[in-house]
Amino acid sequence: RDAQESRGLGDVYKRQYQRRVRGAGISGMVNAKRGTLITSDVPTKQILLWINEQETESFVIRDLDDTSLFVVDKIRGADGQMHDTEVYLKEKVRKIQQRNLFEDPAKN
Repeated sequence: RDAQESRGLGDVYKRQYQRRVRGAGISGMVNAKRGTLITSDVPTKQILLWINEQETESFVIRDLDDTSLFVVDKIRGADGQMHDTEVYLKEKVRKIQQRNLFEDPAKN
């Protein structure tokens, strides 16, 4: 009798879970994506978002918070080749930061 009661209790919990999941608009499937978590300071993250807007294909999967982005693992560069996203973006950010360096005119 205890086994039957515990099975019945398990069914009750299962039905309650299914109602909560359906009520929240969540399917019973787990959605997983492969990607890379990139954390940086706020200005660098804004540069990354700007680069994302300039690219033909978006590489940002999810904008998580002020300092974190979840991005795809591989990105197609301007040369048509596939690149590791983290390496590709570090190089792009480095070039942008070099271009934007302030040179004090008083030193010249």
